[in-house]
Amino acid sequence: MEAILEAATKLFAERGLQGTTMSAVAEESGTAPGSLYRFFRNRDEVWDALLDRYVALRYDQLSELRACAPLMTTQELARHMVQDMQNRFQLRKLAMSFLEIREDLAPRRRELRLEILRRTADVLQAHAPEADPERLPVIARMASQMLRMVAGLEKVEADGEGAVMPELERALCLYLTDTLRRVP
Repeated sequence: MEAILEAATKLFAERGLQGTTMSAVAEESGTAPGSLYRFFRNRDEVWDALLDRYVALRYDQLSELRACAPLMTTQELARHMVQDMQNRFQLRKLAMSFLEIREDLAPRRRELRLEILRRTADVLQAHAPEADPERLPVIARMASQMLRMVAGLEKVEADGEGAVMPELERALCLYLTDTLRRVP
């Protein structure tokens, strides 16, 4: 199963949803086509399994971060959030692009985004219990938007233009320090 999902991730990233066939997934994973069809009836089911995998991974990451957040400095929290986004960038990009393509997943896309924002607010609350709970959803949304910059900055980093990720960490840290500590 793991080999199938890894192969599918690679192929979906390279070829897109429409360009990936079940035969290609079977070949890439080294799985006999008949065996592949025992697990998944079609490419949409493969994609759904990948999406479930991404969601579970993201929720696990946020749960782990929430558990550690009370012990972290805001700088450590910002660094962890940026590094986490970098580590899951390709899988997130793939998940979000297919959520956009498949109209039937629009409700799930909205539900996923809202749940990630809710969990991010929980992380921030664990880190700064004195923060205004009414502001946390907005702060979580702003932090998430800042983290979306990783996509563009990855290319700048790859081009060798310098240490922009530490600047993103610094910007996020400054924003969180200011907003989480502010008295309502």
